[in-house]
Amino acid sequence: MVELKEFERIDYLFRENRKIIQSKRFFSFSLDAVLLADFVNLPQKRQFKYLDFCSGNGIIPIILSAKTTNPLEGIELQSELVEMARRSIELNQLENQITIHEGDLNEFPHGNADYDFITCNPPYFLLENSKEIHRLTSHHLARHEVSLTMDQWLFKASKLLKDKGRLYIVHR
Repeated sequence: MVELKEFERIDYLFRENRKIIQSKRFFSFSLDAVLLADFVNLPQKRQFKYLDFCSGNGIIPIILSAKTTNPLEGIELQSELVEMARRSIELNQLENQITIHEGDLNEFPHGNADYDFITCNPPYFLLENSKEIHRLTSHHLARHEVSLTMDQWLFKASKLLKDKGRLYIVHR
């Protein structure tokens, strides 16, 4: 049994028959993540490697797990969101399929072009152009290019994707 912490709730993804833990203290997934996951075209008959940048609470890999039995990976900077994603993975009994790495994407090893598919629902807003910065640091990191710029995650994707690999993003 997965335990909920203060301010947490379980939301249901009925189409995928999945559940996800969310918290008022952190940025909840939006329609952008659902549309991005829906747009991803994964092969049905061959093995592939997949990675989700800025994985947050794991929403995109959790949705994609309903489309494939292949292993799925995500990377997230905020340790509380990593832990929440891992509990959602456990809640859905997907521990053998989804792995969430904790850390800074800039430091994620990129020696080999290993991945066939990468998704990214990145921070949209430039820090210097932001009129209003959200009071919660977790929201601030999710919405603004504080620890990761577009140039940085595009560079990282170029190093991690195989030749003819696909990058799926949503951006404003």
